[in-house]
Amino acid sequence: MPDPRFTKTVIFMVRHDRHGALGIIVNRPIATELASTLAGRIEGNDQPSGTGRRVRIHYGGPVRPAQGMFVHSPDYAGPGTRPVTPQVSVTGNPAILRVLASGKGPAKGFLAMGYSGWGPGQLEGEIRSEHWVTVFPNDRLIFGPDAASKWRQALENRGKDL
Repeated sequence: MPDPRFTKTVIFMVRHDRHGALGIIVNRPIATELASTLAGRIEGNDQPSGTGRRVRIHYGGPVRPAQGMFVHSPDYAGPGTRPVTPQVSVTGNPAILRVLASGKGPAKGFLAMGYSGWGPGQLEGEIRSEHWVTVFPNDRLIFGPDAASKWRQALENRGKDL
């Protein structure tokens, strides 16, 4: 892909239908924060309370970079949760950060800031032009902590050396 924002990215497709496509980049971590600190910022309180687990934050894509979506294992469902595959759900409601701050919530996950989007037929055209390689997702590609190796892992899952 000639666009540098997408060089060696691994994108998990959240939605792909006749209206277009929406995906989240899973191999561009940018920070780690306490869930309570993130929740406080959203609520307008910049005082960290120091509770809950640490949350990985990823660059999810160039569209709406201030919008967060929590990509997680299916062991949590709350307001705004949407199952995507049997192994992955996405929650757009920021209340999930308070759940994580309380020590509860999904076992696996990360907060994606922004997303990647395509209009109707755009992604199909880019795939036909061989700008993208498609593979089936797995836990290691989506939730694994080694972001630097995800692109190579994705290529190996496809079984073709590019």
